[in-house]
Amino acid sequence: MAVNSRRDALDDYSDEPDFKVDPEAHVSHIAKAKEAVRIPIIGSLNGSTFGGWQRYARLIEQAGADALELNIYNVPTDPERSADDIETEYLTIVTSIKHLLKIPVAVKLSPYFTNLSQFARRLDEQGANALVLFNRFYQPDIELETLEVSPNVLLSTPMAMRLPMRWIALLYGRIGANLAATSGIHHGVDALKMIMAGADVTMLLLGVVAARD
Repeated sequence: MAVNSRRDALDDYSDEPDFKVDPEAHVSHIAKAKEAVRIPIIGSLNGSTFGGWQRYARLIEQAGADALELNIYNVPTDPERSADDIETEYLTIVTSIKHLLKIPVAVKLSPYFTNLSQFARRLDEQGANALVLFNRFYQPDIELETLEVSPNVLLSTPMAMRLPMRWIALLYGRIGANLAATSGIHHGVDALKMIMAGADVTMLLLGVVAARD
């Protein structure tokens, strides 16, 4: 769920209704799903303000979610911001929400960190229950016929699983947080490879494929 998204991040997509999300409707959907099924419901949250993160994290928990995924979807473009500033902001969000909620909290990451293994350890030390590897950012394209920017969302291919599989293998046994694999998992053999690399769970767009015993 996207909450209070930055204006500059949405300029390219302002005419695309598919990118507009009503956060209250999302919370309501979680509540209805919780009533309708017996499997655990994991809410997903993306925010841009500290208050927004906290407010909607609490609402998602109150709606009945069994866990919360923090989708910290942010593409840093300010050359004045240091890597430490960005990582500290992430850690502050995670720490504040961990103190606020009683349900487990996972953090969905991008692979674009100077030292991902160190940052993963810092998230683990701040209480993150799981790390989801990796986020796939929307990549705008240019339509030459209309001279307009187009979202042009491309689905993942099986090759996309190589990056999360590598990092899950590198992190396995080195941090306490659970490791969830996402991107490029299309078949049962893909899920098996991820589990062999150390994933506790593998994910598809519409749900869970397999889980470690």
